[in-house]
Amino acid sequence: MLENRMYERREFYGYRQQDVADYLGIRKNKKEKKMKGENEMLKENKRNKTLAMIMVMAVMLLLSGCGKNTLKGTYESVDGKYTIEFNSDKTCTWYQSGTFFEGSYEYDEDEEVYVLEIVGSGFYASTIFEAELEDGNLIVNGGACNDTVFEKQ
Repeated sequence: MLENRMYERREFYGYRQQDVADYLGIRKNKKEKKMKGENEMLKENKRNKTLAMIMVMAVMLLLSGCGKNTLKGTYESVDGKYTIEFNSDKTCTWYQSGTFFEGSYEYDEDEEVYVLEIVGSGFYASTIFEAELEDGNLIVNGGACNDTVFEKQ
């Protein structure tokens, strides 16, 4: 009879106590608990490192595209007749003979050139120029400019 009671205590609806404890996540062995916690921490650290690496690569990818296909700064023609000032918002100002003209520019990926549209006024008509960067210099074609070299100031 005593043996039956002991057996009944160890049984829980047909399952052994250890099986039930395992199922419920109850561990009697402290060392086993500690090892499980350490393993979970290692997995979490590895997951965090992987996530951090992915974030760094995403930021690098985004930044690699920044500034591409935009001109910034001031360029002056070698002969000193013209000056173009480029802004990061894709607007530009063309200076010529003491007069300035506002315009805009964009990069044409198919032709691999910058297209500048300068709005004229008075005696000067609106003009579209094509420009390409070559060794840090801007080569401009259109209007009165044919292969005019502009150096960055």
